[in-house]
Amino acid sequence: MAKKLLIRLSENKMQSLSKHKNLKDARILITNDDGYEADGIKLLTEIIEPMVKEVWVIAPSKESSGSGHSLTVRRNIDVVQRSDQKFSVDGTPTDCVILALNQIMESTKPDLVLSGINRGVNIAEDITYSGTVGAAYEATIAGVRAIALSQELSTAAKIDWSSARENLGVVIQRLYNEDWKPDCLLNVNFPKQITCEGQIKFSSQGRHKEGDEIALISNYNGKRSYRIGAVKVNKSIQKNSDIEALKNGCISVTPISINHTDTAFKNTLENQS
Repeated sequence: MAKKLLIRLSENKMQSLSKHKNLKDARILITNDDGYEADGIKLLTEIIEPMVKEVWVIAPSKESSGSGHSLTVRRNIDVVQRSDQKFSVDGTPTDCVILALNQIMESTKPDLVLSGINRGVNIAEDITYSGTVGAAYEATIAGVRAIALSQELSTAAKIDWSSARENLGVVIQRLYNEDWKPDCLLNVNFPKQITCEGQIKFSSQGRHKEGDEIALISNYNGKRSYRIGAVKVNKSIQKNSDIEALKNGCISVTPISINHTDTAFKNTLENQS
């Protein structure tokens, strides 16, 4: 029978976690924003479990796409234990990471957090809305290395996981062996089909948003109901961007800093004062 826990968020600060030299010795935390039962997180777990020492899955009980880096602060959060090291959380992806590091895995800290595999890409401005990236962001704040993983849709409604299925293990192995800046997460996007030489492209965050699809659902007695749909994107492709990498059939790997300071502009403002 599933074990149900009632947990309040803790304000304790996380310590930086020790790193294993070899991935096979690592303890991995897996989460996502598509929900505990999503195909992407099942595939990620299937690929990673044979590669490492230990895997924990702590993910939202229902879809939390578009939740960004939000957390739950005005209600209790229910956590259901599905098996020894697998839990579903009635909260956001960020909630999952906070509870994992401060409560559920408090005595068994992870060496790496993997968030995904998201159904659809998280590139350009998308990353600011993404719960997949938000979970990796929270882990990075806590001093744990983290990778956000997403698979490009084959069509507007369908997805073929082959690109991620066939290459994710190699990508994780390579990235795990790299030296990371402590305030940096990695955002990985798999194309529909890999067609570029070298497969991996280390890219910059692009820009493509020019608006939003907004539908008026009802307008009655002074009350309007709207639905926000897909992002409107332009056709511009910045050189060496994550957009260009996917267009060229490459696996895009983008380092994302949690320090948002525009140092160059700050220096300009200081010099003008």
